[in-house]
Amino acid sequence: LANLSITNLYMTNLPLSTSILVPSLSRSREAANRIKSSSNLRQIGLAAKMYANDQPRTNAMPGDFATMLKTQDISVEIFINPRTETELPPNLASLSVEERGAWANEHGDYVWAGKGFDDSAPADRPMAWENPMKVDDGINVLFFDGHVDWMTMGAARALLEQFKLTQQFP
Repeated sequence: LANLSITNLYMTNLPLSTSILVPSLSRSREAANRIKSSSNLRQIGLAAKMYANDQPRTNAMPGDFATMLKTQDISVEIFINPRTETELPPNLASLSVEERGAWANEHGDYVWAGKGFDDSAPADRPMAWENPMKVDDGINVLFFDGHVDWMTMGAARALLEQFKLTQQFP
């Protein structure tokens, strides 16, 4: 009889326990995806800096994501934000580097703002960020010094307005 009452108690509390745990797991997944996106942006920043270092006279940043894919040892996957539902093209293995670059420029989840700068740009200037049209609560922003900050939409908009970059912001 004691076993039966413990089983009944467990079964009646299971929905309550589940309702408490599921939102917690969802928040953990979102936090992990933010970290992965931040890592993607850092890789983009490193690829851009390496590209600039390979330009001996100008130290110019690449003009777009395609240029990074063509010249640096990176994969198209880093241009996909895990916080979005963007999927790689099903024929990725058969695409040329140029086609992968074109895909990253057109379908990637990050906005590039490094074109026209060199590696001496101000450290606090945004270089790239998550496409705000594809996420809701805030965005990760990559700065020219290589660090990434997560910002609320309001803070990100104010930062991008400061640098006159709001044409890429909704």
